Amino acid sequence: LDGSNLEQLQKCLETLIELVQGNRSLGNAKVLLDTKLIDVLDKLLQPGRSILRVVEGMSHEVTRRETAKLHRAIITLLLALLEGLGTESRAEERMFSLLQLEHIASHASAYLVEWRKMGGSNTMSEEREELRATAYSMYILLRFLIDHQELECNNKDTEVLEKDLDPDALEYFERQVGRVEISDHAGGLQRLYFWIPDFCLFLSKEAKKKVLWGVDRETPGKRLTEFYLMVEEFHQDLKHQGRLNQNWMWRKLISYKTLAMEAQFALSLCQNAILLLHHSFLFDPVLDLAYRIQRFIEKIEGIDSAYDPKHSTAFKVMNSIVVNGNRALGGLQLLSCVVVFILVGCQNFPTRQHRMWMASSGKGFGAILLEARTRPLLLAKVLIKTPYYFLTDRMLVFYTALFIFSILGLTTSPFFFSIHLLDIINKSPDLQAVTRAVTQNGHSIGMTALFGIIVIYLYAVFAFARLKPDIVLDDLNDEGRPEHIEMCNDLFKCWANALNEGLRAGDIGVIVDLASDDDPKYFTKWFFDLSFYVVVITILLNVIFGIIIDTFAQLREANAFIKNDMENTCFICGIDRFTFDTQAGGTTGGFDVHVKKDHNMWMYMFLMIYLNEKDKNEYNGLEQYVADKMFDGGDISFLPANKAIVLKQFKEREAAEERQLAERVEQIAGDCKEIRQQLEHISATPSVPVAAGEESRREDLDSAVSRLLATMPPVVQARDVQIVSTQ
Repeated sequence: LDGSNLEQLQKCLETLIELVQGNRSLGNAKVLLDTKLIDVLDKLLQPGRSILRVVEGMSHEVTRRETAKLHRAIITLLLALLEGLGTESRAEERMFSLLQLEHIASHASAYLVEWRKMGGSNTMSEEREELRATAYSMYILLRFLIDHQELECNNKDTEVLEKDLDPDALEYFERQVGRVEISDHAGGLQRLYFWIPDFCLFLSKEAKKKVLWGVDRETPGKRLTEFYLMVEEFHQDLKHQGRLNQNWMWRKLISYKTLAMEAQFALSLCQNAILLLHHSFLFDPVLDLAYRIQRFIEKIEGIDSAYDPKHSTAFKVMNSIVVNGNRALGGLQLLSCVVVFILVGCQNFPTRQHRMWMASSGKGFGAILLEARTRPLLLAKVLIKTPYYFLTDRMLVFYTALFIFSILGLTTSPFFFSIHLLDIINKSPDLQAVTRAVTQNGHSIGMTALFGIIVIYLYAVFAFARLKPDIVLDDLNDEGRPEHIEMCNDLFKCWANALNEGLRAGDIGVIVDLASDDDPKYFTKWFFDLSFYVVVITILLNVIFGIIIDTFAQLREANAFIKNDMENTCFICGIDRFTFDTQAGGTTGGFDVHVKKDHNMWMYMFLMIYLNEKDKNEYNGLEQYVADKMFDGGDISFLPANKAIVLKQFKEREAAEERQLAERVEQIAGDCKEIRQQLEHISATPSVPVAAGEESRREDLDSAVSRLLATMPPVVQARDVQIVSTQ
């Protein structure tokens, strides 16, 4: 092998890859496995092997990129040979025994180190990308073979990875390489390994909560369908996060996001505590103490003067401390609000606007802007819809309001800082649940409230028409004498007063003048007061309260169901914790290990994003199968519903044990049948005198038969074997 035939070898490997990769018949792979191909490929991977090229009579070693390309083709071919052979351990066993895995691990570490030396991960070149892709492929092959040994042969020897891979490289690969289980075209399960795009690592806890608590978990099929539909949204969000994190200023700013959000609420508590102290009687003891200290100091200095404490130096100093301190805290509050507003706006709004434009016009915001340059009407539409889309983001609107109130608090009045206390809703899940209890069924509550307002209007109309002089409020004038205040001079005031007094006091009778027994309007007033109390206060208000209470109870039950489902059911396959802990716990670590390694839902999301990002011409067989399912109508049958490899292995081992037991029982039953036939033959033989020594032989035979009967399975009854005396 030298530079003259390196390209031929590369073409040969690519041809073999095309013949094997994605071939569902597996015929080509089986033929190649019967040759010495694995031995040849292992020799090509040996470290220290120099490939020379003769140029103008001089030998030169080929470039590192050419070597990496060759190694990547070799590893790709080895991985292609393993496709579809997950149920036949011969290929994996041969590779594990023939390949020198330590050489592959050494190459993987070297390529990764070289990739890092060539520059930061933000400035990709083709050569650097080739080095990293080769390192990824090598680690995937190692991981595949070691995982197979652990699963099929119960061999948990990972010494190759820990010994021959650099610790930093091993940590990097474990973080960047994903593993999932795929249901293939034949209904079997295969493991698919892939490298996770860098921007996927920016998936935040808030985004994970949105998926975990947002999908419908009532049925596994609907849960997985909604999960699949969310992938495109998260794909755009994560790509946007990746682009932002390429800027060092953004990385610096994002590191302070948690601090800024926590500082907002902490500062608001301090500011409002100062306001409460300054503008209440609690401030008087502080001023009195400061005034006494000032007077004591003045007496020591020989100054004796009497003046109002509120005009003392102590009062001015304390007032200055409070005002300037609150102003300083307001400046910090404004700074934290600016940081949070910028971070939330830059993180969420661009992708939200893109999704909303896609939903309304089928085009992204970038394409819309390009068209708007030549279309004035479209430009006007963009200018109108952009603020609207901004207002649909509840969190962005909330942080914008906090930013505005911070400015007003510094320039107008410090009392505007009290609005910042509402940030406690974002800090408490319980308060968020209470808020949702009111807003989730807001339409029902709103319509009921509107109906109540209409009913009260009808009562106001009746009062204005029939009881206008009697709608009064008893109060005391400035001289302390009782007087009647007319509450129904016009229809609007009558309606407004009925709303205010009727709902606030709980009875509209407080503004209806009392009637004596002989008053002709006695029964009219009686029916008016009583019916208002029954219809409005008792029925309508309790209906509204009932809707809120029922919604809160439903939310609590739904949250309890979701939490139980997250803790005890696999999101992907839908199999419960008990099944994994009892049937596979001894070999694989049970449910917790399964949802973390085998069916990690975030790895499935990253796989779909990875396939969207990868060039379709570079798919391997399994990737092509999954991509065809995804992109042709959103078929998610590749997800392993109600299936898992660890359970499959357990069931196969259990079936094998049952087969062995059945074979043993069948063998014993056959032996018993043969003995019975022999005993029947003996019983049919005419009796002969027992010779000397025959008695002991008969006793030995009887003893052997007795022992056999004691070990017979239930399928062979003891009554089927009888010993007939020949005496």
